[in-house]
Amino acid sequence: MLDLDSSGLVPSQVRILPAALNKDPVFEGINPEELEEPIPESKWRRPFMIVISIFLAVLVFSLLFADALSGVVQSKTVTDQALVFLNATIIFENNTLELLQNEFIENEHREIKACLFGRQQDSAYIVSRVEFPKVIRANVVHVMSAGCPINTLIDLHSHPINRCLASMPDVAIYGRNKQSNPGLRMMIMCSTNRFALI
Repeated sequence: MLDLDSSGLVPSQVRILPAALNKDPVFEGINPEELEEPIPESKWRRPFMIVISIFLAVLVFSLLFADALSGVVQSKTVTDQALVFLNATIIFENNTLELLQNEFIENEHREIKACLFGRQQDSAYIVSRVEFPKVIRANVVHVMSAGCPINTLIDLHSHPINRCLASMPDVAIYGRNKQSNPGLRMMIMCSTNRFALI
């Protein structure tokens, strides 16, 4: 009797010999040539594999670039010294935008922090002065600095290129700062001309 389970071979490696078929009644009526024929490939296999491959590629792409895409969608670029958001407009006077852009470029290896001063007129925030507080510790994804003064109009910090989404710590800090300065806005700079407003 042929013991297939104790052979140590996986089923695709087992070859049933014609002599074994003649000796064991279990194999009665089995044609060995039929067992050797290759299994025909399904016509759905190739389209199925293509669909799965596309799905996995989209999934990997979205996981790698989701923050950047969301950041670009939720941010605005400067046009004529102004940022126009849905509920607010930021207008840069004097050379405040240029100062921010220079600071961003000079510190591309780390985040920057800036306090923007000026006035609010309805939904317009007019920035006339910028200060850069002392940075205690910073890297490409985090900045710890001295806080902005109580009369700050907009608390700004940077994020890596096109990653304008506010992080959970950003939102928590913004909530705490608004308790002492209810008119405060927070802005994230993620390129020389791209900003997001919280």
